[in-house]
Parts: sequence; structure tokens; C-alpha cells
Amino acid sequence: MNGAGAGWFKTSVASYNSLIHGLRAEGKQEEATSILTDMINMGISPDEYTFSTLINAFIKEGKTKDAVALFDSMSQTDIKPNVVIYNSLVCGLCKSGEWRLAREYVENMIDYGILPNLLTLSSMINALCKEGQMTEAIHLKKVMHFVKPDVVTYTSLIHGFCHSGQWGEVVSLFNEMMEEGIMLDVVTLSSIIDACCKQGRTKEALSIMEQMNERGLKPNVITYNSLLNELCHSGQWEEATSLFNKMMEEGIMPDAVTFSSLIDALCKNKGIKEALTILKLMTARILEPNIITHNSLLCHSRQWREATKLLDRMVNHDILPDVVTFNILLDAICRNGMMSKAHEILDMLTHIGVKPNLITFSLIIHGYCLQGEMKKAVDIFNSLETMGLLPDLVCYTILIQGYVKCNRINDAFRLVREMTKMGIMPDVITCKALHSLKRL
Repeated sequence: MNGAGAGWFKTSVASYNSLIHGLRAEGKQEEATSILTDMINMGISPDEYTFSTLINAFIKEGKTKDAVALFDSMSQTDIKPNVVIYNSLVCGLCKSGEWRLAREYVENMIDYGILPNLLTLSSMINALCKEGQMTEAIHLKKVMHFVKPDVVTYTSLIHGFCHSGQWGEVVSLFNEMMEEGIMLDVVTLSSIIDACCKQGRTKEALSIMEQMNERGLKPNVITYNSLLNELCHSGQWEEATSLFNKMMEEGIMPDAVTFSSLIDALCKNKGIKEALTILKLMTARILEPNIITHNSLLCHSRQWREATKLLDRMVNHDILPDVVTFNILLDAICRNGMMSKAHEILDMLTHIGVKPNLITFSLIIHGYCLQGEMKKAVDIFNSLETMGLLPDLVCYTILIQGYVKCNRINDAFRLVREMTKMGIMPDVITCKALHSLKRL
């Protein structure tokens, strides 16, 4: 009799679990939960699978409060949560950003003699890193020393330290991974190299890349771009060229970011001809130069003829110039005193639907001031308000400098009084201009 009763009992629990699983699969969570109540009312004790299934269902629906309540209700039964049930709850809480509550359950887990596993550690570390709780993440890693972190855990930590700018910690974790024999993936590698580069540690970054090459892990274009950008930024042209050539030899195709970094670096180093050569190479490889690439060239060419040609090139390649592009071009044109050409550019802006900004008009005002045509400069200055623009400190200072150049003392000081009434206080450049006026 007892044997038959025990068999019936087991079958009943299994049947209820199957029903709960089926209802959950159909998204009928409330009905699935009511089955648990029916089981208890009928004197049938749910097992670990019953609770695990329902807790998972609540977690997947984002109902963490219900999951927590159900988990806590287990204490009223003879069922003790195992590591699987704990992990279901901890993972769910971590995903919903409730890492503090998740930590409490991990501590509770350890207190009850249930050792957290790799899934517990990875879930907690990932949640903490996303919230920027890096001290807490490292502390947890030390507390859970009995769990060996894997590449996923280390990647979460590395991304977290990268985001918080703690580049030294990133390199330290990389060394730890090497000692533990944990193989990186290319995403983690790129993050570490990017961290080294942002810290200006290009030697370490190159060394890490070399180590990974030896281990058979090939860097991708993102990895190379991080290194190239830093080498260019720090003026290490030979190293950048060497790395670029190596990239080509490895069969890794440069992208627009690669070329833009090189072009911007060359422009800053006054290598305009070399930059234009790279631009041609870019086009030959059917890589569309982006607006940043062209803006870099325009910004550093300072020659209006070259700047105009580059603008035409942009239009021919269906790259729509933005207001920054036009401002760079206007700067070159106005410095050359070509004010009629400047107005042509201004008309072009309106024609293609690019809205000029305060910098645009400040450049034109500056151009007229350089030519001593103060009336035209003042006319544009006075028209700013009608265009919904208010002059700023730079704009006022440009006009004041124009008056200084023409030795118009009263107009210069009138403008100073006007700007201070507007709450715009003169800076060092403004005061310097006025000081030179007093000496005249």
C-alpha cells in the first residue's frame, strides 16, 4: 500500500510539473502559478523543478518581485533551493539592474553552504561592471576565489575598467589572464589594446598584439585602428606607416576609420600632399571617404583653391557637406580676403538646406574686419538677431578687434559696454585688444 501510494505521489508531482511547463510555454503564467497553489492545497509538495520553472518564468517576463516572493516562499516548504534555482533568481535580478538584492542572495547562498558557480560569478560581475561598480566587482571576484573566472568574466571586467578609464587595471587583468592560461577573443583583445592606447602606452599595446599573434589570435581592423590612431596622435609616423603596411600584408582591409586617422594625422603634421595621396588610395580601394576625412583635409589645407576642389570632390562622391565643412571653407576664403566668394558659399548653404550658425557669420564678420570694411561687418553683426542668433564673446571680440585695427576708440568701448550689459564679460583676448588700442 505504501509503495503504491509513493508511486502515485511521484507521478502526481511530475504531472503537475508537466502542466506548469506547458502553461508557461504558452505564456499563461498566472494559470501556471495557480497550479502551484492547487498542489499545496491538495497536500502535494512541489519539488525543485516546480519552483525553478516558475521562477524562471517570472524572470523571463521581467517580474522580479514575483520571482523573489516565490523564492522566499520556499522557506515555508521542505524544499531547499539549489544552485540552479539561486542562479535563476540572481541572473534575473542582475539583468534588471537590481545587483544589490542579487548580492544579498549570493551571500545568503554562501551562508547556507551552497557554493556559487561560474554562472553566479559572471552574472554578478557583468551587472556590477555595467553599473560602474568596479571596486565591488573586484571585491566579489576575490570573495569568490573558489570560482575560476573565464574569458566572459574577464571581458566584463576589462570593458568596465575601460569605460571608467582605469587603464592600469585593464593591463593588470590581461597579465592575469595570460598567467591563468585563459585565451582571449578578438573583442577582449581590442578592448585591452584600445585601453593601452588611450593611456598612451603604445609599446605595451604593440607587445600585446605581438603576443596574441604568436598565440594564433589575429587582430581585426578595429584593433589596428586603435593602435594606428594613437601612433598618429603621438606623432609616431614611421611606426604608423609600418603598422599600416603590416595590416595590408595580413590581408586586413583598412576601412574609412583607418584612412581618416592617417589623413587627419598627416594634415596635422602639414603632410597635405601625403594626405591627398592616401585619399586617392582610399578611392581606388572603393572606400567612400566620409565627411570627417574631408573636413580634416579642408581644415588643415588653409588654401582656398584646394579647399574648393575638395568640396567639389565631396559633392561628386555624394557626401553632403555639413555646416562644419562650410565653416572650414569660409575660414580659408575669408582669410584670403575673398568676400564675394564667401557670400557665394553662404548662398550655397541655403540652397542645399544647410543652416549657417553663429560661427559661419563670425567668420564672415572677421573677413570684413581684416579688410577694414567695418560697415559691412557691422551690418552682418546687426542682422544676427533677425536670424535667431545672438552674438557671443568671440563674435563681439572679432568686431572689437576690427575697430581697434581702424583706431575707432569710441566704437570699440561702446561695444564693450554693450556686451557687458548683455552679461558677456570680456576675456584675455578682448582686454588685450583694448590695451593695444590705448597705446595707439
